[in-house]
Order: sequence, then structure tokens, then C-alpha cells
Amino acid sequence: MQISSDAITVANDESLSEVIRSAQKRLVVLTPAVSIRVAEAIAERWKVLGKDAVTVVLDVDPEVYRLGYGDIKALELLEPVAADLGVMVNRHKGIRVGMVIADDRTLVYSRSYQPTISSQANIFSTTRS
Repeated sequence: MQISSDAITVANDESLSEVIRSAQKRLVVLTPAVSIRVAEAIAERWKVLGKDAVTVVLDVDPEVYRLGYGDIKALELLEPVAADLGVMVNRHKGIRVGMVIADDRTLVYSRSYQPTISSQANIFSTTRS
């Protein structure tokens, strides 16, 4: 496995959305919560890739949103998309580390307590080659 030169970077809405939108075959998103911008990217790929190629797991506890991990409106955006596809947004309590798998690219990140929407985090990225 080769680690790319961008192995450590910043995780923000822009970089997460870019990785999500790059998915051509499969997408896995496991994270406490997401912003509206990231949810829009997930919804877009979910509609294109289909229900069997996308998995979304979020912690929907109100505490997650109070701590600034994401926006409740993003969840409200994702739920009808999932329902239209005949699936659901999976829920798992206690998630505090995020992971996005887009095809052969994996991002693992941790967002710190951010009571604002514009949170950023350290991120570790690998690309299989």
C-alpha cells in the first residue's frame, strides 16, 4: 500500500464533499453527524449509485447536534432520500470519529467540539494503488 502525499490534511465540508462526490462504485459514511453541504453530496451520490452501493451510519442523538458535530437539517435532508430508495439512514449511538470510504479511498477523521457550523479536523487519508 502506498500512502499519498496528502495523507494528513484538513477535514472540512469542502474536502469531505469532494471525496464523497468522487465515489463511482461504493460509498460508506460513518460519522456522528454531517453538515447540510456534506448531506447534499451524500444524497447526490446515493441517488446515482443506488441503495446497494451506499451505506450511511450516523449518531442521531440530540447531544451530537448540540456539540456541533453536524446540522439536524442535514439528517432531515438525508432521511427522505433514503426512504425514496427503500432504505434508511442507519443509526448508531456513540460515534465520535468519522470515516468516509469512497471506492478505494478511505478518510478517517475526528472533529473536535465545535458549537459552530464551520468546524475542521485532522484527517488521515489513504488511497489504495
